[in-house]
Amino acid sequence: MIRQQDLTIQNTHRQDMHIRVLTPDDFNKSRMRVMFHEHGRSGCMDDQHHKAVIKAYLEAGYRVIALDAGNSQNNPSYGALEDFTIEQHTADLIATIDWARKKGLCRTHFALAAHSMGGFSALQIASKLRNSVSHVFAYAPVTDGPKHVQARYDNTPEIVKQWHDNGFIIEPPDETSPKRKTQPQPKLSWKQFQGWQKHSLFPVARNIGAPVMLVAGEKDLWVPPSYMQAFADALPDCRGVRIISKASHGFAENLAGLKAAAHDAIPILEAA
Repeated sequence: MIRQQDLTIQNTHRQDMHIRVLTPDDFNKSRMRVMFHEHGRSGCMDDQHHKAVIKAYLEAGYRVIALDAGNSQNNPSYGALEDFTIEQHTADLIATIDWARKKGLCRTHFALAAHSMGGFSALQIASKLRNSVSHVFAYAPVTDGPKHVQARYDNTPEIVKQWHDNGFIIEPPDETSPKRKTQPQPKLSWKQFQGWQKHSLFPVARNIGAPVMLVAGEKDLWVPPSYMQAFADALPDCRGVRIISKASHGFAENLAGLKAAAHDAIPILEAA
């Protein structure tokens, strides 16, 4: 059985964020294995691909603390999509870690698992908190802003043209989103899109001392598998690059493959 607590905490700007603490009944308090999870730019912890990864960690005996980061059109936390920044996405994850430490829900060391731009945040944190992050499971992480932007130019030029000409694009929220009525037309501005290009993990990759497992969808247009291999080569301790067959950026086509990848990765990442 899993004990679930849904809570509201505040980030560094005193904005409300939804978090969920999931603890297996057989959780080993003396060992205290804890994983923090963060979704991508438009995500929600209840997305199916996130549930698959979270379940794998719960089955491995981890306490999971999942965050609904702000400025997403698909979760109940603060803010609107047009105000999303990578800096704040990262700060929300740090605020959740700090909160959990103060509450005694985790000790010095913890694991990170995250998707897309959440993966960027997790890897960036791992480069700074070298003595705290035990490992990182990053699935379809954005590792380089310029490459991420270029992938959109290469794969969806018609959308990029519309984005440029209109100054924004609209990303419809998920049908089940709690913000669907209050944020019916979430927008991403052209300026925001271009601003992603100033962010890259390659300059700090050598500072990520924790073991890292990278996972990519075979058919991902935004973070192609080739991008994962390039970043793996820059890491001091990459434990592998797993390609999930038939999967796109959200892994909907092969959720079982994603869960199996997470399940298989945990003992590899834990090995000394």
